[in-house]
Amino acid sequence: LGETDEEREAMKHGMELLYTGEQQMIGGKPHMLFALGTDHGDQFVREKRYAVSDNLIYAFNTETDQWQVLGTE
Repeated sequence: LGETDEEREAMKHGMELLYTGEQQMIGGKPHMLFALGTDHGDQFVREKRYAVSDNLIYAFNTETDQWQVLGTE
């Protein structure tokens, strides 16, 4: 996930990638959940949410309230 262009660019601008410790079933497979956001020491502000399993990466689309394969938004 940290190797995609979007995430690398965000991290260059001070954002961090955080594993939430949670999983979600998508397409019948468990996916680890990650958040991209800013860490303010006492608070992590999530900007984007991702789900990762094997070689598939999903980004959560807040407009449609659905997971979409990264790059197909």
